[in-house]
Order: sequence, then C-alpha cells, then structure tokens
Amino acid sequence: MRRLIVTILLTLLAYASPAKELHVAVNGNDNNDGSSSKLSKTIFAAAQIAQPGDAITVHEGTYRERVTPPRNEVIVRALEAGWSRENIGSHVVRNNVIFNCEQAGIVGSLGAAFSQISNNHIYNIWVKRQFGGAEMAGIKLHGAIDVAIKGNRIHNAGRGLWMDWMAQGRRITGNLLYDNSTDDLFVEVNHGPFLVDNNLFLSGMSLQDCSEGGAYVHNLITGRLISRSEPQRSTPYLKAHSTALAGLNSTTGGDNRFYNNIFVGNGGPPDSGNQADANPLRFGGYGLWVYNHREYPLQTGGNVYFAGARAYFREDGALNLPGANPKLELVEEGDRVYVRLTLGAEVHTAATKLVDTELLGKAKCSGLAYENADGSRVVIESDYFGKKRKMSTPFAGPFEDPGQGGLELKVW
Repeated sequence: MRRLIVTILLTLLAYASPAKELHVAVNGNDNNDGSSSKLSKTIFAAAQIAQPGDAITVHEGTYRERVTPPRNEVIVRALEAGWSRENIGSHVVRNNVIFNCEQAGIVGSLGAAFSQISNNHIYNIWVKRQFGGAEMAGIKLHGAIDVAIKGNRIHNAGRGLWMDWMAQGRRITGNLLYDNSTDDLFVEVNHGPFLVDNNLFLSGMSLQDCSEGGAYVHNLITGRLISRSEPQRSTPYLKAHSTALAGLNSTTGGDNRFYNNIFVGNGGPPDSGNQADANPLRFGGYGLWVYNHREYPLQTGGNVYFAGARAYFREDGALNLPGANPKLELVEEGDRVYVRLTLGAEVHTAATKLVDTELLGKAKCSGLAYENADGSRVVIESDYFGKKRKMSTPFAGPFEDPGQGGLELKVW
C-alpha cells in the first residue's frame, strides 16, 4: 500500500511533548482520534488534532481538500511550546550562493524571527516547476518578526521574496531583484509596521501587495503593482518586537506609506478613463493608482513617475514625467551587474523629504511605530550603496544624486 507522509512543520522548536503519528484513510471517521486503530477521514480533521512536530500518515486514496492549520491555533501552540525572542530565531544567513532549488532558496516558518539574511546570491529557483504549493520563492518566510533582509541579489526565482503573515518589524533594504517570473515581492496578510527601502525591483511584476501598514521608501520600481484586500482571513498582529499576540484582523488593504520612490511605466501613455478607474485586481498597473480602491488611504510624497506610470489619486506633489523614459537596462558581466539608465535634471525637482519614524507615523491596525528592531528611531539617511543622503531634500529612488544623462552604475 502506498502512503503519503505529511509532516506538519508548524515551527522549528524544541517541543515539550513527544511527537505522535496520526492516520487518515478514506474509510475513516472524523469523529475518531486519528490513532492507528481509529483513523480520521480527512487530512483537515487530523490537522486540527496535530500538535507541533506530529506526523500525519495519509493512506492510499483520493483526497480533494485544502489543508491550512488555523493560524491563531498555530501561534497559540507555538507560544505554549516556548516560541519567544529568548528561545527562537536570531539566525545569521549571509554571503551564500544558493541556486538550482526547486522550492525555495531560503525558507522559514516562525523560526526565522529576529534573523538577518544578507548578501546572498539566490537564483534559478523553481525553474523546472517540479513542485507546487505555497513555498516557492527565493526567500519565503512566515513570522518574519524584526527580520532584516539586506543586500541580496535574487533573480530567476519565480517569486523573489514572499513575506507571509506576521512579518512585523521586518526591514527589506538594499536588495537587487530581477527576472523573477511571478513577482519580486509578495507581502501576504501582514498588518504592519514593516519597511521596504532602497531596493531595485526590476521584474515585470514588482510588488503584489495583500497586506497593509507597509512603508516603501526610496525604491526603484519598474514593474507592475497589484493591491488587493483579504477579508476572509484573520491573521495575527503582535506586540512591538515580540512574539506576544496583540490581536487578529482581516486585511483591508492600504494604510501604506510611499515616499521618494521612482516608478517606471511601460512607455505607453498614463492609464486613463475607464481603464484607470477599474479596480486592477488581476493584472495590476504601473504606479500607485492601483491603490485608488483601497479603503484605507496612503501616505505619499516625493514620488517620481516615468513613462506612463500613474500617481495615487490623492497624491499631492507627485512628479509626473509621462514623456520621459529612463531607458533602464540591466547588464550582467560575469559576477558583476550594472544598471544603465538616463536621468534628466527634472528629477531634482521632486518634492522629497527625509523619511523617519516621525514622518511614517503608526500602522493603523497594530498601532505601532516604524522603528528599528531595537526600538530606536529609524531614519532613511543612506542609499543603496551606503552613501549618505542629503538631509533636507534627498534624491528620489535608491541612488543618492547619481548624476545626469546616461549613467552606468555597478549594483552587484
């Protein structure tokens, strides 16, 4: 008899109770306890019984169901087993070359909290499409509390970064993402605060946003954006810099901050008329107009829109340059990567301002401020290269005053 062994990886913890094996069979009964003599009928029923570390043996048969352990129950069980800043996470993953993985380059569920992931080169992930499911990305994390993802190069990875629920206090900064066929960044059912700054998002889909309370600052975004709500799923938000639960909420969408970013369209005219007013739920669009239908408003300022990318409908002071095109090109030469682009003097006129904790305010759902992982005030005072920014009117995008005309910048 063929059997499928399903291990429930709820968290990477040292468990207080010994693991046990639960059994599922098509002739079982969901009122049973899942033991070898009293089998459950569905995987879902067994998942409700399973504790962290348990295994579910699924006996031969056809099972048409989607199994997702209740998220609040997962967290409660993890907390009972000792999931806390003192016991879990704080890993350092840096300076690695990770490639030819058919699921994820780096993946973590709760155990990645408070970690640092930096200066890794991750590529050729999920290229052969040998697997399906919800873990396909260059980096995929659940519960990325106060995680720093910095200075990584991620390309040809299907999905570049996937930040699933409870990515609170996380900072994604100074990363290079391109040629990812799904998207560069997917933020899923998070409530903020989290910070995304000084990144290069250069794939066809730059951002898929199914969260709220994010701050996006000084990024270069050349692909489409999608914004959508998730009213059917309630996910946790936490106390500041902690695993302690503060509450559960669905994801309304919006309540993001977008400051000093550069958006590049596809070279066509700005979307207008019925096309612009329709909710771009499926295909997205270039620029922040995709948030026009979210319930919670955005905070915006200092953003630059090239080549048909379109501003948020409530955005004041946006620099719209529909006829200008930076003609961005990414060039790989051996281990080095260059970005070539053309910038005119008009970019200097963007109404930018220094971004810090005070400007960003507090995320609506969690009520928490945007700050560093140690609780100190955050200031976006350096660019992609670590160069200090002008404090009064920093240059838009990830590069501080890179020059004018045709430019070639070594980004890796």
